[in-house]
Amino acid sequence: MTTLQELRDALLAPNDLLQAFGVEALLARRARLRPGRMRRASRRRRSALLPKQQPPLGIGLDYGKALTAAVVDLQAMVRAPLAPLLRPDGMDGTCGTGGQRLDAPPAADGEAFTRALSGVEAEWWDKHGAKLTRLAGTVGERVSVHQERELLKQLQSAAAASVQTGLRQRPSARAGQAPKLPLVRDTLLAFQADNVALIQSIPEQAHQRLQDVLTSGQAKGRTVEQIGLDIEGEFDITKRRALLIARDQTMTLAEQLNRERQKAIGVTEYTWIARGGPAGDGRNRPMHLTLHGTRQKLNVPPVVDSKGTRAHPGVQVNCRCTAEPVLDSDETWQAWWEGQGGT
Repeated sequence: MTTLQELRDALLAPNDLLQAFGVEALLARRARLRPGRMRRASRRRRSALLPKQQPPLGIGLDYGKALTAAVVDLQAMVRAPLAPLLRPDGMDGTCGTGGQRLDAPPAADGEAFTRALSGVEAEWWDKHGAKLTRLAGTVGERVSVHQERELLKQLQSAAAASVQTGLRQRPSARAGQAPKLPLVRDTLLAFQADNVALIQSIPEQAHQRLQDVLTSGQAKGRTVEQIGLDIEGEFDITKRRALLIARDQTMTLAEQLNRERQKAIGVTEYTWIARGGPAGDGRNRPMHLTLHGTRQKLNVPPVVDSKGTRAHPGVQVNCRCTAEPVLDSDETWQAWWEGQGGT
């Protein structure tokens, strides 16, 4: 009669079938791993199964188009009162033919410039303020819905791997009816308020930059035509700033909601994921690439630059990194998923 030990030895003995399927190599590798290392390797494999959260690029693009359209209207509102001043005969001082030079004292023309722009900022905000305030709120809601959907994909993926994670799924979860994530209403209200302040700063900064253009142009003896071109160039910069605000703010909000919702359901750690992976895409901050793939605490931001600054993914301007939740070691989120942890 074959004993259990003999049967085990026979199964583990070298044979062609095991070699064909690579089982011997797998058993040899496992034999070299200590139990702790095996658990960590298993965790890494499970984490790799999580789908990546997609950034809200489309929402940021829509937001940027709306802000740019508002800047174009601001440009038209500024151009109207400045047009008479930017004609060769429109500035105080001596004007020649051909390349007309601004020979008047800067103070005199600066005062005329300021008078021409007075009230434009208030007029622009009266015209667009209510609409842009609603837009900021709508963008926040859209980012929230998008981010909730992306995080739920990761949670559902981990829940589906119940054999690996030991998660006991209730029937509703198995049917795909996952519990709703927290709304984090205060975060959305703060986003709207912060964005309204940023939008209001657009005409303020444009006004200051235009005054600097005039002062600098007069000091350098530039012609009125040249100063007119400089002013148009400044509005190109203003449009780019509007696009930066839209892109950066939507990405930042998505990552903030990501972290806060992870905390709310009991996740305590995340994996830092850099855009483009460990090699990056050529636009990553060096230390962000170094952080790629590392596990971080949600309540302790890592050091992200040579100055010792601590920040989570998405906090720094134009940071496109994300925080992938670690779901292999904390059972609190599992209780939440099963409806035992509340919302």
